[in-house]
Amino acid sequence: MKVLVFVVNYRADDYLLRLIASLQTAMAQCPEVKLRLHVHDNSEKNIDEQRRQIEAMAEVACWVDVHFSPKNTGYFGSLGLAQALAGPDTDCVIYCNPDLTLAPDFFSVLATIAGGSAGVLAPSIISESDGFDQNPKYILRPTRRKLARLRLIYSNAGTFWMFHVLTLLKERLARDRTPPSRSAMPIFAAHGSVMLFTDVGFFKSLPPFPCFLFGEELFVAEEAKRRGVPTYYEPRLRVHDVRHASIRLLPKRARREMLHESIRFLLGTYYR
Repeated sequence: MKVLVFVVNYRADDYLLRLIASLQTAMAQCPEVKLRLHVHDNSEKNIDEQRRQIEAMAEVACWVDVHFSPKNTGYFGSLGLAQALAGPDTDCVIYCNPDLTLAPDFFSVLATIAGGSAGVLAPSIISESDGFDQNPKYILRPTRRKLARLRLIYSNAGTFWMFHVLTLLKERLARDRTPPSRSAMPIFAAHGSVMLFTDVGFFKSLPPFPCFLFGEELFVAEEAKRRGVPTYYEPRLRVHDVRHASIRLLPKRARREMLHESIRFLLGTYYR
């Protein structure tokens, strides 16, 4: 099984090295997996820093390729590059952030289920801070009313700040509850921090996503819905996530504007 892992990195090199180490461990437990890791670095480093990092990456593993962008293009800004790198013999594409690690048995489990009916797989993404699984992101398709409400919230700094505080409070209260136990099941959308595309043809046919950040999971889900590509939550595939290591570096105003733009795009494109 040939797997392409595509990581979008923004000033999170320490987390990236943790991810590479977890990939090495998972590969050792599943020798039949042939893996290639491509890192698209959006960190806007100067040329000397880029050369040093390339040399450091080469020392870590020969199966790592680093691509640099002259500017930060966002999470799905490098989607076209990832699509071009997925050759005809690729069996699975993993598109993800750097602030996560894979369980040691990740590829062993993937090898047993990759030939199933799912075109997109949502792994169990366990937050290192509270132990909660961030998947399934959306079991059902969000209603137009829900997205319109979010667009209204994101349109104003005051309502966005209140929503942000309430969300943090809700997450804090959730830590005191036992997480729900779910089995593998069909869902509408996977969490965007890591998505597995076992239908590589579908991945390569995705159109460009015009938003800088946010909304990627709904964009993929809507395109899958249009084409009849099933998405499945698979808790046996385990990932541990730090959560928002790069997003925390962005100002709140920029985050609010990007969230608003992503909702506006989704509503205008898929909810007409």
